[in-house]
Amino acid sequence: MTIDTQKLRDLIRQACPLPWTLATSNSWRRILDPYHVPVCSPCAQPDGHPDLAFPGGAEGPTARLLVEAANALPDLLDIIDAANKQVAEYARMADQVRADADAKIDAQATEIAGSRQTIERWKARYLNTKQEAVALKRDISDYIRIGNEQGTEIAEARGQIEHLDKRNEALRRELGALMRGYVNLLENGRNRIMDLGGQCDPVDVMEARDPWLRDARVALSGESNG
Repeated sequence: MTIDTQKLRDLIRQACPLPWTLATSNSWRRILDPYHVPVCSPCAQPDGHPDLAFPGGAEGPTARLLVEAANALPDLLDIIDAANKQVAEYARMADQVRADADAKIDAQATEIAGSRQTIERWKARYLNTKQEAVALKRDISDYIRIGNEQGTEIAEARGQIEHLDKRNEALRRELGALMRGYVNLLENGRNRIMDLGGQCDPVDVMEARDPWLRDARVALSGESNG
């Protein structure tokens, strides 16, 4: 059965004002509105038969509202029960979505932690190579001051410097690529979290707060991170 809600609303507007109460005071039981005006009260017809009196008569909006509302009540309760079941199912689905989102966030955090460890290893290799190059350049400067008699050895040392410089530059490029990949992972992780309805800092804020990324950039710039 389809409940004609508009019909019920029209009857509510036309009938006695709600809420109604059941009342008795040393007299016949009757239904009253908030202003103590009878909504339904017992009476006797001129021929002596007992009857019920309604404002507007037996076909008026108040009497019709009592009948229509009582008839609609079973279907209304069915609708409420179905709605409650649907709400419970939506709540279960929402819990599942939250659980899946938490699992994906945990997996993304593990992946980011692994990337940080990789960057740390590459950063250490780069810094060691850089320190070797600086020490070798210092030694070469000493050889140059001694004199040109050691020209052959100096030429070999210069070749080693060039080799180390090339290696240093290659490591710089690899470290830069890893940093870009790491930032991309941060951005992808943030996008996944936002897509799943979570909250996350902007990428530039995460970059500024990340000590591993900050140290890697300091290493590339040649400045001290102390």
